[in-house]
Amino acid sequence: MKLKVNTPLVQLARQVQYLIIALLFAGFAVTANAGIAIGKELARNKWEIATKLDDNVQCAGGKVEVRGKLNVEFEKVRRDGREVVVPKTVEQNGQKFLPKDASNGVGADAPALRPNRTFKIDKVELDEKVGLRFGTMVIRIFFVAKPNAVNTAQGDVSPGKTFTFRAVYKKVEWNWNDNDKVTEFRYSESFARCP
Repeated sequence: MKLKVNTPLVQLARQVQYLIIALLFAGFAVTANAGIAIGKELARNKWEIATKLDDNVQCAGGKVEVRGKLNVEFEKVRRDGREVVVPKTVEQNGQKFLPKDASNGVGADAPALRPNRTFKIDKVELDEKVGLRFGTMVIRIFFVAKPNAVNTAQGDVSPGKTFTFRAVYKKVEWNWNDNDKVTEFRYSESFARCP
């Protein structure tokens, strides 16, 4: 004969056990979605997307923090005999870049560099491919921090040195409908690298 013990202390222990299990499952769900950024529609085919990124990059002096919103405007163009919707770009030497004003709201800092260095955007490059009512691209944001003066009392660890790095947003995707209107804009992978 098996004796069942169901005292208030045993009930509390079971509730705590179930709570821990539920929290573990919730933690896995949050981790699986980490890094996905969903764009926000500002107007027809005008979107903004967060550029939040924290990473460690030696060429930028260690940890970098990228913040802000990148604006992307889409337009209908004709390619290979069909109409597709792609980001508006500026072409130079066969490469595609977002217009300069697209990145006005984006910046980066390197807290490890004392005094703290603020990075400015040099350019935003993209490689895109389109399918049937969807597109994918890689966005590379190139950052540069101008050097501090060499003989200053700012306590700069690297006076006179220019620091650069790039933030890479992979798996950037968008979809559009029959009316050539972008309905989704998102990315699911980002990291920082040396140029």
